[in-house]
Amino acid sequence: MKTSITRRYPLRPHLCAVASAVSLCMLAPAVLAAETLAEALTGGKVSGQLRYRYEMVDQVGVPLDARASTLRTQLGYATGDYFGFNTFLQFEDVSVIGNERYNSSVNGLAQYPLVVDPESTEINQAYLGYKGLPGTVFKYGRQVITYDNHRFVGDVGWRQNQQTFDAFSVVNTSLPGSAFSYAHVTNVNRINSDRHATQGDVEMKGDFLNLSYKWSPGTLVGYAYLIDFDPNQFFAVTASNKTLGARFDGGTKIGGPSLLYTAEYAQQSAYKDGASTIDADYFLGMLGVDVVGVQIKLNYEKLSGDGIYALQTPLATLHAHNGWADKFL
Repeated sequence: MKTSITRRYPLRPHLCAVASAVSLCMLAPAVLAAETLAEALTGGKVSGQLRYRYEMVDQVGVPLDARASTLRTQLGYATGDYFGFNTFLQFEDVSVIGNERYNSSVNGLAQYPLVVDPESTEINQAYLGYKGLPGTVFKYGRQVITYDNHRFVGDVGWRQNQQTFDAFSVVNTSLPGSAFSYAHVTNVNRINSDRHATQGDVEMKGDFLNLSYKWSPGTLVGYAYLIDFDPNQFFAVTASNKTLGARFDGGTKIGGPSLLYTAEYAQQSAYKDGASTIDADYFLGMLGVDVVGVQIKLNYEKLSGDGIYALQTPLATLHAHNGWADKFL
């Protein structure tokens, strides 16, 4: 049996997002409710970001080492509010800096290890929003959706091409300490970009529900993620599943330091045309301490399987949980 060993030398996640990323935020004055539609359209806010990323991969079984040097450019515009309505449009471009010496999943360079940062230019976000109800935000269109620690639904911030969703969503925070989030998703714009014939977009009928309540010991969350894949695409309809779970995350002072803790359980089963073999559990436990801002944590996570089916998280931010190796993709 041949063992595949991958060594990666990426920039640290925080450096990728902060230090090695040059953020260019060009902000207009604070946007207030406009009296006319013209004022709303012209009195908005421009935002932008440049993020450079360099990743090296030395992988056993692949002839050449990967050297992925890429630059992500995001440019967006948010209009002002007009009778509670607003819009946001954001473009995203990923370009190779220097020679293309990596397998981006769409460039055909299979002699290099996989680094899924393909060159692309796309509309990253484009939605119509409404904030006319107290403590409530509606969005319709292409948008970023994330929940909790991104284990089941995330934006894959580690990669250059951000994962977004074509969806209708609503978030309500009108009750003290509580948050109600719901999204109906029809398409997932994955990190492979629109250039990938089968994995760039995944059409589905998804319903995501996330309810949370926060008080002094921590935050209690209940969630239901229902995924019904459309036929004839990368994810088969038999992979359709529902995940029901609960999470408790918090901390408490113990003298000077703080004690940190998390407990989470979820159960995954068949949904719609999902196979009858879909049956798995998810466990997460964490204990840690925070001493003057320095945190030390011990995590235990289990994605169960029975040799036929194992728990699946196709919409997650996988790097945050499975490590840097793209073998997990």
